[in-house]
Amino acid sequence: MIPSSAVPPAARLLEAIFDRGLPADRLLAHHFREHPQSGAREREAIAGLVYEVLRHRRRLAAISARSDPEGLATAARETLSAAEEKPHPALETGVAKEGTPAERLSYPDWLWQAMAEDREAGETEALAAALNEGGRVDLRVNTRLGNREEVMARFRKMGIDARATPFAPEGVRLERRVGRLPGDLQGIVEFQDEGSQLLTHLLAPREGELVVDLCAGGGGKSLHAAVLMAGRGRIVATDVDRRRLQELSRRAKKARSGIIEVLPIRHERDPHLLRLAGKVDRVLVDAPCSGTGRLRRNPEIKWQLTPAAVENHLSRQAALLEAAAALVRPGGTLVYATCSILAPENQGSVTRFLAGNRQFRLLAAGDRDPFRGSGEALLNGPYLTPLPHRTGSDGFFGAIMARSSR
Repeated sequence: MIPSSAVPPAARLLEAIFDRGLPADRLLAHHFREHPQSGAREREAIAGLVYEVLRHRRRLAAISARSDPEGLATAARETLSAAEEKPHPALETGVAKEGTPAERLSYPDWLWQAMAEDREAGETEALAAALNEGGRVDLRVNTRLGNREEVMARFRKMGIDARATPFAPEGVRLERRVGRLPGDLQGIVEFQDEGSQLLTHLLAPREGELVVDLCAGGGGKSLHAAVLMAGRGRIVATDVDRRRLQELSRRAKKARSGIIEVLPIRHERDPHLLRLAGKVDRVLVDAPCSGTGRLRRNPEIKWQLTPAAVENHLSRQAALLEAAAALVRPGGTLVYATCSILAPENQGSVTRFLAGNRQFRLLAAGDRDPFRGSGEALLNGPYLTPLPHRTGSDGFFGAIMARSSR
């Protein structure tokens, strides 16, 4: 039974998420730091209510006839408490069975329509339902420092079920969350979703090459690329966020990835970056996007995202692709990636880029390892498209393009 005392703090947190657009995970972390007296059970209850509302807001509002944060949190408490006796009791109600798919699965109408573009109805519903589930924990093993089988055995000794990811050859999937990694695994293991790992395999960097990670962020893909390059070559990780690049430097030191060079930039046309124009073997553009492929982990995106925000992302993605194209040497490759499931940000951005850059051609992702023979599980035509209802990963998109050698 979820304690009623969890409702008021959950309601206050939901109000901040809805009204101020704050990220749920950071807000919860801040709340628990400010309330250290909260016990583990209370923390679990508050977080459970917040995420239940964020995932099922529209359905809960229909069931309870209330849309305010306290009413939604109360409805979530009743649903979760009843679920301890009978799984998913709300699904047995007429409200949950009737209505449009967007109403039943708790998505804004505009977002549902965007998700349904280029998808059959059954596919959209399966994807939407999977995105309403809590995400599992995926890890990547630094195979220069450790072994996947040994890492899985280490977690099993800790009482945590650990299995190999179905597609990424260095991935480990845990069935429940962990706090901090054990000290002996620091640098050997990184938190990284399997879909994100697959994007680095799509880039397929080789030893001795010059690689640019244009929107490196925390640098998970740069760290992975350094392993695939066997520590030989040069990786330039760029971003406008200096704080995140500093974090990458710290992680690279633990992972013994000496070939990663961080380069803070002001924008994609920064003179320091343009010095590499026409010289880079492989460029990765992990573009800022709607983040809709990560709804399992960040369900608040459903209620904070707007059509105007998606349009803004399209403009930014186009600018980044143009900047990346200028870096690629003749015969080099460009990988465009997002954590979005929306066609305009994915196939649409690639199509528009290729129409204006005839020196690039689209390659088939299925020709790369480890995607050969994976079929619809990972691929949609020439594109890499891992999705939660098919692969158990977050939703990602990847396209690989080659520049002509002349």
